[in-house]
Amino acid sequence: SLRQQLKHFSMKNFSIESIETNISHETIDEREISVRFPFADENQKSKVKEGNLFKRGLVNRSRKKRWFVLTGYTLVYYKSAQDCEPLGLITLEHCKINTPNTGNATRLSNSSLENGKTFFEFEIVHGVTERTYQLAATSLQERDSWIDAINESLQMAVDQKIISGLTTVVDVSGSFEESATQLPQLSDNLKSVLSDELQRECFRLFLGKEYASENLLFYLDVENLKVVSDSVLPVVAQNIFVRYIEIDAPYEVNLSSLIIESIRNELDNPHREMFATAQKAVFGIMRDDCYPRFVNAVKAIKEESA
Repeated sequence: SLRQQLKHFSMKNFSIESIETNISHETIDEREISVRFPFADENQKSKVKEGNLFKRGLVNRSRKKRWFVLTGYTLVYYKSAQDCEPLGLITLEHCKINTPNTGNATRLSNSSLENGKTFFEFEIVHGVTERTYQLAATSLQERDSWIDAINESLQMAVDQKIISGLTTVVDVSGSFEESATQLPQLSDNLKSVLSDELQRECFRLFLGKEYASENLLFYLDVENLKVVSDSVLPVVAQNIFVRYIEIDAPYEVNLSSLIIESIRNELDNPHREMFATAQKAVFGIMRDDCYPRFVNAVKAIKEESA
């Protein structure tokens, strides 16, 4: 089936610039939405807008024509309208839009001429990871139409106070130094740190400084999966995959292709332990790399303030 082909789409064979597929394209109706967006919850399955945009790659800076589909809180892009396997997705959580009229968007222009085509630019910037997606339309009207549609999705997310179906809130405020100074004590192992609210918050702020907060967020969301009700478990499990593991995940964690493929194979029948191996691997990274540096940083701050 189409869903099986999408589910078994392997990241090790994934290429941002080239994907070959023999799957024929059909009209994107409600039935096909479940194939093209198997990780979306009911709020995300309503197609808002679709069409061609031009995207600059991270390495190859030339513009590539891509077919974009906005559904709820997710912007998915394909090599063409005929493809069913996505090249990537942009989760709009914590994102903002820059246009040439935005003060800090000096690299954008209201219109630029390349290879005989005029492009009208905008960019989507992730507020936590600072990942930037540079996009362009071939008319000012089309660019503004996309911006309006994405902003409406962002506003809907704010109004509903949830996007991913996860309980972990990404808060970039707070000072690690201040938090470390106020810690009454520091446990001698990571497990104890994570079970204590004050120490866990201090560790989170430290990871934010180290640009490694995705490891803790993933660990905590997997812990949450173990206690959510059966009715929401499938949505939470699927959104964990989108948020941390899927192509272009906004909080991508470092996992082996074998672990990723194992999780992908269980998406149709999600359960509470499906991320256990991945969680163990991420915990090992935090324990062996992040936690020792965290301890040293806290000690240094306390010594300075003594």
